[in-house]
Amino acid sequence: MQEKARYVVGVDIGTTATRCVVGQFYDEDDSITIVAANEVPGGGMRKGVVSQMTAVAQSVDDVLVKVESLLGHRLDSASASINGADILGQPVSGMVVLGAPERAVEEADIQRLEHNAAVGMVPENRKILETVSHQFTVNGQGGVKDPIDMVGSRLEMKGYVVSALQPHVTTIEKTFDTVELALNSLAPPVLAAARVVLTPQQRDNGVALIDIGAATTGVAIFEGGDLQYLSVIPLGGEQITNDLAVGLQVEPSLAERIKREQGYATLGIYDEDDEDSVVEIKDGNQTLTFSRQEIDEIIGARLEEIFERIAKELKKSGLARRLPSGTVLIGGVSHMTGIVELAKSQLKLAARLGQLKDVESVIDGIDELTFAGAVGLMMVDSQVGQYSDEPATHGGQVASEALGRARGFFHNLIDRFKP
Repeated sequence: MQEKARYVVGVDIGTTATRCVVGQFYDEDDSITIVAANEVPGGGMRKGVVSQMTAVAQSVDDVLVKVESLLGHRLDSASASINGADILGQPVSGMVVLGAPERAVEEADIQRLEHNAAVGMVPENRKILETVSHQFTVNGQGGVKDPIDMVGSRLEMKGYVVSALQPHVTTIEKTFDTVELALNSLAPPVLAAARVVLTPQQRDNGVALIDIGAATTGVAIFEGGDLQYLSVIPLGGEQITNDLAVGLQVEPSLAERIKREQGYATLGIYDEDDEDSVVEIKDGNQTLTFSRQEIDEIIGARLEEIFERIAKELKKSGLARRLPSGTVLIGGVSHMTGIVELAKSQLKLAARLGQLKDVESVIDGIDELTFAGAVGLMMVDSQVGQYSDEPATHGGQVASEALGRARGFFHNLIDRFKP
């Protein structure tokens, strides 16, 4: 008898890349094993927000075809990322009456309380993505983490709510409808990644997860085991690439190569002996020469701005000096040599690169810094997805079914987007 299992899927839609991770989830022991992962070039995104839905849909469809070909099985649902500076986190509080006589608190009471607290604070044009309960108060007894079965007549809560603009949410939902993939949930990638790169001890002590991507930088701060603050800054590695393209007078594609191959996370401070250092880059049949100092000054100026914005968010949270576990860095820019040292000097906190924690995988070569969001979304999907009647092993269904998605995609797309 085959053990009942289902596929859980995370899709991280980025500005320069769309990534998908598929895990196999077994309900016998709540275990998850990564069985497929891939990425394709992104498109149609600007500063974390959909700017051209057809291009985003094509990118999502492309990555689905790749992972479905690996699995030999067509996926039918997933959890996906939502990003951009319109993502808002805010404290909330609320109260519900349990009634008289006093009675035990039930799960339905907590759900009603969380709903009432969020609805009263979040504008109608925003969609609630996640509600975090920090503590409850039962009949005046505060500091309660889990009030289930406690007896009282009045239940109060303090917490934190993350929301996004409803039009932004609707656009992503339509994108997934286009590729015929049911959308189970949406989450900011930095919040999803926290599930797989932060330890319980870090979240309890106080830690900031910083996701420096191509177009945005996500900041999620945890203390006491819970999310306390979240913000998305509209700056990232793409701005560094554009600065290099303008400053060195090269094409953006070459500027991206220079950033990846020669970029160092410094503030452009040099000894006199290093001022004449040069960098040689092959571009087709020619070899181009650039000043090392000029490259690092350009990169350093933009990184300084990014970390100044991060420092402002830490200060705004009121937790900047209450983070014993410091900062954990993920995202593509975190690959840059010297980024940890720069983070320490600019933020005055401990810093380290993120690593996936306690995640089983049957595949090798997952980039832990750039795939952390997709892996985290896969974990989110394990909590909200529905069980499939398909067995854990899908033999015989080769890639033809998955490839069929691509063959019919553009015909459907044209029809769907006709006025």
